[in-house]
Amino acid sequence: MGPPNMPNAWKWRPDEVEALRVRGIHIGVPKEDCRRGNVWLMSNPHTKAEYIVKVLMKDSRELEILTWLLSKPELLGNQLAFAIPKYVPRALDIFAQLAECIEILHQNNVAHMDIDKNNFVFAEADISSGPFTIKKGTVYLIDFGATRRFRSGPDSGVIIRDFRVAGGHYYPPEGADEVNPFIYDVYSLGTTLLQLWTSVQDCQNILDLPWTEVDRFIWDKLMNKDPLQRPRIGDVRQEWRCIVDRCTHILEEYEKIHPQMPQETIPSPLSFSLDRIQLQLGCGLRGRSF
Repeated sequence: MGPPNMPNAWKWRPDEVEALRVRGIHIGVPKEDCRRGNVWLMSNPHTKAEYIVKVLMKDSRELEILTWLLSKPELLGNQLAFAIPKYVPRALDIFAQLAECIEILHQNNVAHMDIDKNNFVFAEADISSGPFTIKKGTVYLIDFGATRRFRSGPDSGVIIRDFRVAGGHYYPPEGADEVNPFIYDVYSLGTTLLQLWTSVQDCQNILDLPWTEVDRFIWDKLMNKDPLQRPRIGDVRQEWRCIVDRCTHILEEYEKIHPQMPQETIPSPLSFSLDRIQLQLGCGLRGRSF
């Protein structure tokens, strides 16, 4: 049961509480910013591990999307490791991986529809739960509540007319009456890049990076008010990779005259958050899955 000030919080049944208990998970409190009350903060009192548990109805569209993702063997176990220094190069590379992640969805006629920096997360430490392991530093795409799979892809002119009901974090500049979900994903990805890029602006007086070029890439392309002027996600990834290559050359020159920054390896999120999804689906009970 949720706190008194959370009237919409999920009401846990005894069998669900027991299913969590045998996994060593103690029910905590619902997230205050979850309007549906089905996302909870939980913990394992023995290992001190903390979890975010999302409860889904078994007939929900989100569960259908998660199950479909798990059924795609080509998305399992893929990693592209990049030895990159922290801070600026890490932000550059993370966005390249995010674009790669969305491209795979679009190639399978799936629009995420809720892209936001808060729906891309990474593990700060190795996390294990039963047979599943989430590796430190891995980037994950989460929250498929608004995700839709269509019969045709980005170039087919797909339009939805219920954005106000099912839409994501950002209001599309073209209006909400008729929205191309794939083009909307690109716009939302642009807002995410804008926030990432803003976080490295402190280096503007130190590194001679292509600041103006990136600004144009964000505002004139990804976030263009005319949806027909926004690039397809494959073009986004390729153009950003060119920008990353230029920045890498600049950083290499910088490192020749400055102490080398720490290196670390960031795996690619090609497998999305499949370990995390399996944790979500690992306990299916009557009428619900979580």
